[in-house]
Amino acid sequence: MSAPIAFFHIAGFLKIPGVLDPEESSHLRDVTDQIVELSSSANVTRRPDRARIDNAVSMHEAILDVATSDRLVDVLEQVLGPDIDLVENRHNHLSAYRQPATDRLHRDVLQWSRSILTVLIYLSDCADLAAATRLVPGSHLWPSTGQPNNGGTWLDESATYSSLREQALPVPTRAGDAVLMHGQLYHSGAGASASGPRTVLTLAYRSVDELAEHQPAHCRLVSGRRIYRGRGVARV
Repeated sequence: MSAPIAFFHIAGFLKIPGVLDPEESSHLRDVTDQIVELSSSANVTRRPDRARIDNAVSMHEAILDVATSDRLVDVLEQVLGPDIDLVENRHNHLSAYRQPATDRLHRDVLQWSRSILTVLIYLSDCADLAAATRLVPGSHLWPSTGQPNNGGTWLDESATYSSLREQALPVPTRAGDAVLMHGQLYHSGAGASASGPRTVLTLAYRSVDELAEHQPAHCRLVSGRRIYRGRGVARV
């Protein structure tokens, strides 16, 4: 096991510099602005503090190209193995934050056995601490607990873990960088900083489910093949 992947398994996250080059980051920011300005789709939410594009990989070919790019998939294979699904009904959104903000620390899934790999791709510089993603290293190893929200659980609502809010650390990034996170790692986003808006593409991946006889709904194969390793089921 390589040192970066060993770090991921211990810390619950891994920062990957330069997954996109500057031209690609700039192009996706332009695509984001165009969709937000021109699209009449219900997938686009506009608020004074931020705009959000849901079902992002279906909204523009350039977004899907990034989500399935060889450069990104090569990184994902080190964590997930050769057979990988893009999970389109978790995350799959592109957000542009226009005002300062601090999100709540949370997990993205309820249980470790049904986890995902969250991938944040930064389309703008988030080097200022005010705009950096915060996360609690190692928190993916904590047992599942807490009141479910619409995805995972909130740290501040957990009687067990709420006292650990101050252990969150910022992870400054530049446009084109990516951060991979275990689905149960407590983390939070942020808003814009003094240097400008914060634009981030958030995606979810997982290893192909080898116990599923048929393709799971909302999953797009991006690497390898579908495999079935379950026992045969007798049919009457």
